[in-house]
Amino acid sequence: MEKGPSQEIKDMAQVLTGEFDVEFEYRWDPTKDWQKTTGEASVYPVLDGSAIQMDFSAVIDGMKFKGRNVLTYHRGLGKWRESRVDNMSASLTMYEGSYEDGVLVTAGTNVVQGMTMHFRSTVKPNKKGFTWKQEMSMDGESYMEAAKATYTRRSADSGAEDEDEGGW
Repeated sequence: MEKGPSQEIKDMAQVLTGEFDVEFEYRWDPTKDWQKTTGEASVYPVLDGSAIQMDFSAVIDGMKFKGRNVLTYHRGLGKWRESRVDNMSASLTMYEGSYEDGVLVTAGTNVVQGMTMHFRSTVKPNKKGFTWKQEMSMDGESYMEAAKATYTRRSADSGAEDEDEGGW
């Protein structure tokens, strides 16, 4: 059994680690206009490099939002796993997925106001940082885009060398 950080998580840390300014847009109802705000994020390796943690903050719907994400690669399953918790939902959501062609896609479920909701998260690194989008669904088949963000690295001395600027 291999021990310590996997090569996959080491490689991902090289791409995602940094301090970021965030342009964040959200809409919880597809019939409503996008709401815009700004925030900040710190992304860094934890547990001797075995996981990557993100701390994110912004003002959302008039509330000081704070969220934490922990991402790791599960060698036994050959899948990416992440957990997300924040002070707005006050719950923990677990995601699982894959990293293919330079795009990390994870999905999970959570109970929101008594209803099971399906969530899909997409992270697309680029040379300035990464883009992120969150989609949600009532049935796990028909998704609507609920949030999207551009993370711009404050220091250009590390990160992906991809020429594609990303975006949605």
